[in-house]
Amino acid sequence: MAKTVSEVFVETLIEAGVRRVYGVVGDSLNGLTDAIRKSKQIDWLHMRHEETAAFAAGADARAVKRGGIGAAMAAEMKGFPKLARLIREYAAPAK
Repeated sequence: MAKTVSEVFVETLIEAGVRRVYGVVGDSLNGLTDAIRKSKQIDWLHMRHEETAAFAAGADARAVKRGGIGAAMAAEMKGFPKLARLIREYAAPAK
């Protein structure tokens, strides 16, 4: 059976070194959260707010010595700007 786009996306995250994805679920992420649930190498950690997900992913990337990769996801368009702003802040090198 052919792989779904979500399964390929999760495999790509795993290959990049991501072990945890922080996020806020929503209908547009159902395929991704299902693929994460089926995977044994990556975990979904539900957050109550997009900014919390971004902070958690950034802290995870900086705290764990594996190349500084963190992942955060948000389903709602209103949540994306919050997520993107904080991801941009964490993209800067640690001081």
